[in-house]
Amino acid sequence: MAAPPARSVLTMPLLGMKSAPELFQGDHTHVHSFLDHYEHLCAYHNVTSDQEMVKSILQYCNACVREIIEGMAHYYTPDWANLKADLLKYFDADLSDERFFERHLKSFALESRMQPIMTLQDFRAYNCGFIHIGGWLKNKGRISVDEYNCYFWTGLSPVFRGLVETHLRTKDPNLDISRPFPYDDVCQSAEEVLHHDCFDADDLDFLGPHAVPAPQAQPSASHHSDGRDDSVCPLLPSHEARRNLENLEKEGPTADKQDEVETLIKSLSYMSLNDPDYSLLYYHAIKMDPDAAKVLCAPSLCPAPASTPASTAPAATSSSQTHPARRTITCYGCGVEGHGVESCQAVNDLIQKGSLAHDENH
Repeated sequence: MAAPPARSVLTMPLLGMKSAPELFQGDHTHVHSFLDHYEHLCAYHNVTSDQEMVKSILQYCNACVREIIEGMAHYYTPDWANLKADLLKYFDADLSDERFFERHLKSFALESRMQPIMTLQDFRAYNCGFIHIGGWLKNKGRISVDEYNCYFWTGLSPVFRGLVETHLRTKDPNLDISRPFPYDDVCQSAEEVLHHDCFDADDLDFLGPHAVPAPQAQPSASHHSDGRDDSVCPLLPSHEARRNLENLEKEGPTADKQDEVETLIKSLSYMSLNDPDYSLLYYHAIKMDPDAAKVLCAPSLCPAPASTPASTAPAATSSSQTHPARRTITCYGCGVEGHGVESCQAVNDLIQKGSLAHDENH
């Protein structure tokens, strides 16, 4: 029986064979795994020289990547260590080291807390999504353990948090609420609350959209002042909640307008009809809501001039209201009230007798 051929560059697997690496197309998410696989393959087949390593890698790259490698200086002067460093640099391998930032975890937690958790599958789906981002950040040292625990707790829906916290307090009456609950403890309590085989698992349907709470039902979870616990109430499906939110946004301007009208009506009710500002506020109120005229008194207006001659008595009354009453005149000649000197009979008699005479001005 012939011995198997010695492993060398000639025994390197061809592209597409079982042990060959996948075709590298320049994706930064694959550059690390591609180079690691290639180096293990070279070590297995005793390919150690720089000349063989820089040449053999071309067969596992697409045409574009091959042309880039062939243009590198360390390909023509074979130097595998420097060529590898160039590949990591020019194909942005460092992007895989900056996969997530803390802001991504915040966004995930804020979005997830709006989704109800009704089954064990829901919780595990949330947990997988959290580990994808939060686990990577914690392992890279970007966030602390307390921050990791806090973000995990924040990402749970408020209703489910209340159930889990009640379960934690039942297990440990002296539960420390000054620090975020440990991730492992929260996961264990959550799975116990949602366990498939729990005899009252069907009762968790009250967390879903089809539940109708009893009129006087009291939430089973205790409420605490730490702000992390909300009252237990049925949640609407996401599409219904979104529709209700859109309706509220549309009704917002109308509600604001109605509030302003009510404020005006309340202000006018304390004002006099003769107040100078009453007419202006009354006008604004009926312009915003014509029905306001049904509950408000119209302001008093200035009387219009009469179209027909007024009688003597009303005219006198109007004159007395418009002008102040005249003082009774006294005659400077005789001193008697009721007539002037020009109409004084006594003075006129003296003038006729020649005892008095008019001066140059009279």
